Amino acid sequence: GTGGLVSGGPGLAAAGVSGGGGSGPSVERTYSGILRNWNAEKGYGFIECEELRRQGLGDVFLHQAQRTVDAAVGDEVSFALGLNKNGKPQAKSVTIITKGDGSDEQHLGIFQGHLRTFHEDRGFGFIECGPLKEMGYRSDVFLHRAHQGECRVGDLVSFSVTVNSRGQPQA
Repeated sequence: GTGGLVSGGPGLAAAGVSGGGGSGPSVERTYSGILRNWNAEKGYGFIECEELRRQGLGDVFLHQAQRTVDAAVGDEVSFALGLNKNGKPQAKSVTIITKGDGSDEQHLGIFQGHLRTFHEDRGFGFIECGPLKEMGYRSDVFLHRAHQGECRVGDLVSFSVTVNSRGQPQA
């Protein structure tokens, strides 16, 4: 079976997903993202797609029936956007674009922000970064003491960002 996929429905339309021609995500085109997690026992996982996240959707559900290739966590994949029987977004026709490095971190690039807090006694702090919030990351960037260098609270800092397995940015 197809896992209950249909080509449209009220659930995705309410989230701004259209059959094309609208300003929201379309079920008639291909998207790309990172296979963020996979539960082999339960037969499903989730694809993180920045484009769809910017349009108000969360990670895209991937059922094992639609996992036609042996994609692993961290792999960049392309997929068509479908709807499951409940009208929720679901990946279909998944193909691998590039194999991941086997780690559960996604690299976002170099950013600037202000060191908002740092707990010397606990060995970590947080960097406030507007551009990452605009990308949909709600939390400040975690900073471990091993990566603090000479920066102090209030300093403007430049840093490399990865996203950990929980979807949180860290320097």
